[in-house]
Amino acid sequence: MVLTRVYTHYSDNDPVPYTYLGLPVSLSSADRDYTAKTYGATTNCELISSKCNLRSVAAFDRYDCPAFNGLLGSELWAEQYFRDETMTNNIARHGTTTNPYYYAAAVVVGQSGGGVPNSTEFVGMLQGGDVFVLGCHTTIYDVEYDRFNQSVSRFIATRSNNSATNIRYSANGYTLDGRYAVQQAVAAATFSETAQEFADKVARAYGKVSLAIAAGSLEKQPAVAIQSREMTLVARVTTTPLITLIVVNLLYVVCGFVFAVVALIASRHEAPDVQARLNIAGIVADRCGQQGVEVASTEELFEEYARIDNRRVAIERVSEGGYEYQLRRRGRLSIWQNPIGLGKVRPHSPVNAE
Repeated sequence: MVLTRVYTHYSDNDPVPYTYLGLPVSLSSADRDYTAKTYGATTNCELISSKCNLRSVAAFDRYDCPAFNGLLGSELWAEQYFRDETMTNNIARHGTTTNPYYYAAAVVVGQSGGGVPNSTEFVGMLQGGDVFVLGCHTTIYDVEYDRFNQSVSRFIATRSNNSATNIRYSANGYTLDGRYAVQQAVAAATFSETAQEFADKVARAYGKVSLAIAAGSLEKQPAVAIQSREMTLVARVTTTPLITLIVVNLLYVVCGFVFAVVALIASRHEAPDVQARLNIAGIVADRCGQQGVEVASTEELFEEYARIDNRRVAIERVSEGGYEYQLRRRGRLSIWQNPIGLGKVRPHSPVNAE
């Protein structure tokens, strides 16, 4: 069975809406457009109670159409299919029809309360409720339509042949499966303001039901044409701001190259000397090594690399207790750091070291 859904299409050239079978929304992608073939129908209904001489007869209501007559009272619903508009050529239960085919129903409504539109086409019953006779005709179509951006952009309906019409008719004429849905639509339509509004609502419901019941006879077919759409977000920018943005970015690039060249030139002279003096080795050599000596590298700042009688730092015990850093140079001792264990720096004069 093909998964289908009944849709309604309104045409500017035809006041009667089309119902047609289409792909369910759950199976239709929003970014996919396609052309497909299917079946559709139009149904037009009108109240024909006066034409059928509907009248009360004792506890019943009698209707007399040319080939459709009877009593309503104990029976609340009667229906018949016809091949002609005059309703003189009725269709047997398993007979065939032409396109369009005709349908009539005599119905009792409102026995549980409620009302009906104010029209002489509704006749009251003595035991309560109202009776009417409704006549409809349905035309079956071969439909080709384009679905673009989740809406129908082209809809072409061509009247179907009798074979296709009989397939659609038989699903309704041979069974009672669709009657219950139409009965519910009739009950809801009784709240209409006018008789024509009532008939139009029943017509739309019958058109949908007749196609939905016949949907099981369809086979799955590929679409005539299909295309997928890809959404691309674009922004429109005026020329002047765009050129300004490009020029400013190019200036940033040029400035970056200029600053890089300046940095490379500067790094060949003063910058390495400053970097060497400010690292840990440079600071120690500046404070503890020879002063004012030009060297080629940081290591040559230290006296031991220059083969000079150098100085050494020693830790000596002091009489006050604790330890202090002492500087030894050529047999002399100088104190230049605060004692270990004492809280403040004390100046010392050089003393002889044995």
